[in-house]
Amino acid sequence: MNTYYDILEIGQDANSAQIKKSYFKMVRKYPSERFAKKSMEIRKAYEILSNEKTRKEYDSFINIPGNAKERFDASNELFKEGKNQKAIKILEELHKEFPSILVIQSFLGEVCIENNNNGKAIKIFEELVKAEPDNASFAGYLAKTYLMRGWHKKAIKSFEKAIELDEDNISLWMGLSQAHMEGNNIKEAKEVLYELIERKENENFIISAYLAIFIIDLKEGNFESMKENLEKLSEEVIKQEDEKEHVAWILLMISKRMVEAEMFGLAEEILEKAEKITPGNEEIRKLKFKVDRFCKFQEELLSLEKDEEYHEDFVSFVSSKILPEESMGSELYIRGAEHQFLTHINKYRKYVISLSKKYSNLYEELKDFFEKAFNGSERNKMIKEHEKYFKSRGGRLEMALEGIGGEKLFNNVGNNGDCDLWQGIQDTYIREEPKVGRNDPCPCGSGKKYKKCCGK
Repeated sequence: MNTYYDILEIGQDANSAQIKKSYFKMVRKYPSERFAKKSMEIRKAYEILSNEKTRKEYDSFINIPGNAKERFDASNELFKEGKNQKAIKILEELHKEFPSILVIQSFLGEVCIENNNNGKAIKIFEELVKAEPDNASFAGYLAKTYLMRGWHKKAIKSFEKAIELDEDNISLWMGLSQAHMEGNNIKEAKEVLYELIERKENENFIISAYLAIFIIDLKEGNFESMKENLEKLSEEVIKQEDEKEHVAWILLMISKRMVEAEMFGLAEEILEKAEKITPGNEEIRKLKFKVDRFCKFQEELLSLEKDEEYHEDFVSFVSSKILPEESMGSELYIRGAEHQFLTHINKYRKYVISLSKKYSNLYEELKDFFEKAFNGSERNKMIKEHEKYFKSRGGRLEMALEGIGGEKLFNNVGNNGDCDLWQGIQDTYIREEPKVGRNDPCPCGSGKKYKKCCGK
């Protein structure tokens, strides 16, 4: 079992400056956005070793006779595995045996937080803060427990106190910003992060702060500010070679969520920045290609949707072939839709012929698929491939179409059915409001369908 010294990759004789330097190095190597568990370990090690009293306690504890250290390590392993209740039981026993060792009590409180035992965690950290008012870690954990209870004002005060004691612990700054967000104080939440940027004592903190501001803007729908901060973030990252992969990864994850929510314009801008940061990233390149492809045909798709000559089911299917797969849901769903198209091919022949004349660019993009679909042997081959896929996944075709009215989806052609491929996949990325389908009435009250109004 690694000691806190091992986690920070330092010796037991390291001084405070070396501890801080190693902490900064490890934070850069294992950013919390990608390595949550490892980042938590690093923060914990720093918090224990950067405080003189808890470090002395820890040093004496790891050399204590008997099996206490082994039991402490076992509780840590259980915690990592998510077996919090078992970890709590061991730590409570250790706390009874060694009531004066704050390291045990602190870790017990931390596990209680993760186990959502908020009342117990509050009691533990209030006692610790009272006993050690100059310990930034204890004040920070107390703030976190307050925040989990929804007491954002108390959390803000406790985070501010913790930052006074240790300005170099980035988790405290992020916690303070989050506490302001919980209290709907968006301006203050961003000001905390801008203050962190202005300190300029650690370049990694600057990038983390810009990322946090970027996400706040995204949540609030403040896209102008988001674009400005995306630009600043990109400029900052270009200066730091070792941060490029990390930031590009986060931008890729955000872009995927944008694509899922069909916010393609935003996804396109974010992916453009991500590609500039890491030009050789294949995953970014592939997603950007898909998004660029959709944006290229977006105007034609909008015209097609308004064209009354075409049945909505056919329009929806064409759209599904142009949309990035990430916005369509699972592969099972996509294959199910294509299988239904292939098995009802004769109903769509006239629409495909018309598409080739009126929307030639769209047709050319899908020409290979349509030619295979109208070739009997090729079509049967594709149908068998889909059915083999369904069988290999232990599912049936009905499962693939669950939630979108699959049994009616392609049987409504020529009727007045109002079921299409969009239903069931329209998902709002951030806003906490009812899900709106493409064919549902637009929530703005215009009386139009969502896809022909605000959903354009």
